[in-house]
This record gives sequence, structure tokens and C-alpha cells, in this order.
Amino acid sequence: MTSELVSYTKTVLNWYNVTIDGKRYNVPPHLFHDIVCPSERTVCGVAELTKLEIKALMNGGTQL
Repeated sequence: MTSELVSYTKTVLNWYNVTIDGKRYNVPPHLFHDIVCPSERTVCGVAELTKLEIKALMNGGTQL
């Protein structure tokens, strides 16, 4: 299964703005941590995710 790079930034309310194919999604922290598993102190970064993980983030988030 192929993977893609996804960038993210943590919001003031501790949600995550995830950029996928040039579109931003606001993803709740519990879903983001279940899929990406970043440190609690992470503010921004890039993650390598599978297409299924990306789809889960898109479905669980709100497009901005």
C-alpha cells in the first residue's frame, strides 16, 4: 500500500489543521492521535500516512 505525506498544525483549541492535496481539514485531537500518534507537545509537522488513514482523517474532520 502506498503512503503520502500530510502536513499538520495544532490549533489554539488543540484540534489539528491537516492539509491533504491542498485542502485543509480541521480534525479532532482524539482522531488525529489515534491515526498519527504524535507527541502531546507537537505543534506542527509532516506525517506519512496510508490512503486509508488519510480517508479516515478526511471523514472525521471538517473541511475548511
